[in-house]
Amino acid sequence: SDGFPGTWWWTFEDGTPAASDQRNPVVSFPGPGTYAVTLTVYNGVGTNTVSSSITVGSPLDLNLVSSASTTGSDGSVGVDAVTGGVSPFTYLWDDPGSSTSSTVDGLSAGLYTVTVTDANGCSISDTVRVSGIVGLGGPELPQPQWGLSPFTEQSSVVVPAGISLDWEALDALGRRVAAGRWNAGSHTFGETWTPGLYHMHWTRTSGAAAGTGGVHKLIKQEH
Repeated sequence: SDGFPGTWWWTFEDGTPAASDQRNPVVSFPGPGTYAVTLTVYNGVGTNTVSSSITVGSPLDLNLVSSASTTGSDGSVGVDAVTGGVSPFTYLWDDPGSSTSSTVDGLSAGLYTVTVTDANGCSISDTVRVSGIVGLGGPELPQPQWGLSPFTEQSSVVVPAGISLDWEALDALGRRVAAGRWNAGSHTFGETWTPGLYHMHWTRTSGAAAGTGGVHKLIKQEH
């Protein structure tokens, strides 16, 4: 029909909701796969119906790699593998050049975060560390020492002397499941979490390089 639509009617195969009259509905599907979608629009002149499909991928996950900086500017980072989601993927790093490739060279020591976005607009961020010289001959930053992963009951972390950390745990869908602050010493966490993939986002709140931090990936398994 001619003119701008006045009403919309969507149907979604296996979707929740299965139908909607919203212009831009939010719909969830039971799992990865390809699902039929139909849109019928109405106005005072007539109707049009379009049928298509949407591909839903499994939750995104990343495996990052890095090489050390030995001269102060020869480190590198890269996305070794992307699992889940729907290709093609785009990349955005927080390095000084805001690189958009899967690998970045010529880096100094430090933490680097990449955001990967798939064809459906779903995204995930993760952080990797380039070891080596920090600043002009300064020492490497103290790092939290994480327990084993995967774990079945609880995991642990040791915060080095002289620093404290703010942290939050996000599940595979980016939902916060826990948060808090750790002072120097040994701490346990994860006892009540359901099995799955988690990202521990942490920031130094005191000591060397307060305000810097990183992301640690871990998995909780069934007993």
